Amino acid sequence: WMTEDTFLIALKHLHSKVKCTKEKPILLFMDIHISHMGYSICVFAKENGVILQTLPPHTSHASQPLDRTIYGPFKCHLAESHANWMREQPGQQVSIYDVPLLSKPAILRAFTETNIKKGFQATGIFPLD
Repeated sequence: WMTEDTFLIALKHLHSKVKCTKEKPILLFMDIHISHMGYSICVFAKENGVILQTLPPHTSHASQPLDRTIYGPFKCHLAESHANWMREQPGQQVSIYDVPLLSKPAILRAFTETNIKKGFQATGIFPLD
């Protein structure tokens, strides 16, 4: 479960990889979950060039890029992958060991650069820089 403390750890990790500064900030879009809001998070972000932009709650179907163009196609491709597996393996149940093999083709088809960019265009978070 995400807490304020674990989110701060994740934010520090992001900062170490992106290497943003006050002079060269980044814009981080996130939901408004309570674990993402806290004094320590706001102070760290402000001091290290991370501009926090929250998306409105209960509007993910319209405002969150991945919900618009990635997860819908992913669910369809995953369902197709499962249906094909069940046709080829009649009477068997999908095990936890089958999940990665069934998910990989769906991920590769849905999580494309084009789909990701279209998600940002569809939500108005565009142009990308």
